[in-house]
Amino acid sequence: ITDDKKLHFGTNKDWSIEYDEDGDDDLKMAGTSLTVTTDTATFTSANSEDPLVIIKNTTNDANGARLHFIKDKASAVGADGDDIGVIEFISDDSGNNQTSFAKIVGEVSESFDSDEAGKLSFFVGESNGTTTELTAGLILEGEHATDGEVDVTIAAGANSTTTVAGVLTVTSNINAGDDLLFTSSGAVINFN
Repeated sequence: ITDDKKLHFGTNKDWSIEYDEDGDDDLKMAGTSLTVTTDTATFTSANSEDPLVIIKNTTNDANGARLHFIKDKASAVGADGDDIGVIEFISDDSGNNQTSFAKIVGEVSESFDSDEAGKLSFFVGESNGTTTELTAGLILEGEHATDGEVDVTIAAGANSTTTVAGVLTVTSNINAGDDLLFTSSGAVINFN
């Protein structure tokens, strides 16, 4: 059913696609749900700082919009190490090669039913001067069978530097693999 440059779908006309002639050539879709089955969806723009993807909630309550990454193996069961979702940041290098410079990976740390735990890793590109690879610089991992415990790994490799700006508060022990060095740079470390 069409009327006034709007295409309606459904028995109650509850789905519509509208061509907006306000000079912006906008295409508007309205409905209660949209399901797209495809391998790749690409948004392309030649404008600076575009494309822009907005997920907006306009309800007057305390809850916000949501973005779900769902891994559903159908009849197969989940397993430790399953990747749930990946966000990857890719750009040109100086040789005009499309290169992955960073990524965020959410995965299953422990899949046991009723004792699940998750893992979130932040990777950045690092190089030995010849080969670049993505390495996890921040890993958050929930512990199973241990209530309230989330382990955090910061940096990668003995030569990495971790800088804390401001006050570092430690509420338990510090286990130092090498000597613990304090400098007179004005930094304050509180041991509670």
